[in-house]
Amino acid sequence: APVSFRRRFDRNTPIVHELLLALPVLLFSMVAHEYAHGLAALRQGDPTALNLGRLTLNPLKHIDPVLTILMPVLMLVVSGGRVVFGGAKPVPVNPSNYRDYRRGDIIVSSAGVLANLGLASACLTLAVGLGVVGSSLDSALIAVLQEMLAWGIWLNILLFVINLVPIPPLDGSHLLYPDRTSSTTRCRPHSGNGTVSSAGTVSPG
Repeated sequence: APVSFRRRFDRNTPIVHELLLALPVLLFSMVAHEYAHGLAALRQGDPTALNLGRLTLNPLKHIDPVLTILMPVLMLVVSGGRVVFGGAKPVPVNPSNYRDYRRGDIIVSSAGVLANLGLASACLTLAVGLGVVGSSLDSALIAVLQEMLAWGIWLNILLFVINLVPIPPLDGSHLLYPDRTSSTTRCRPHSGNGTVSSAGTVSPG
């Protein structure tokens, strides 16, 4: 289900400006989430994502015209630049290929949220570093990078939290109830952020 996370924002910031900063970050965050699922599945013995050409960070392989493009743009415009929602095509996995079904399901399901947590941490570290550098420089580029990194922190935290909700088809449901999902029902695109709307706010910094 969509989640709204609101923080202070500048109402005078043009929506186009927010689109240019937020959408690339949102897209990369969702692609990284799906890639992590596919890579984890491969390491557990399932080559489905690899065989279908989905084990890649190329965003073109993960874009859904409605969830990835239309929905985020419309939400930013309709909300006046305050909220962004979006999703990516789920990476297909076949749990029946896992060497150990229960262990594999837990590892694959946790891979996406751990990727988002890692990205949030990386963005925070870079933002702090740029803040130190920017304190001695008057650079518009540094300001833009910091704003994008702020987006990266908030969006990835939201993706991490949303996908941990233990409600099917979110990743959290597989982590909490790994034995309640049979291999036959999971032989389909992995349920992760590709089937849930992610949300963030404009000007998170």
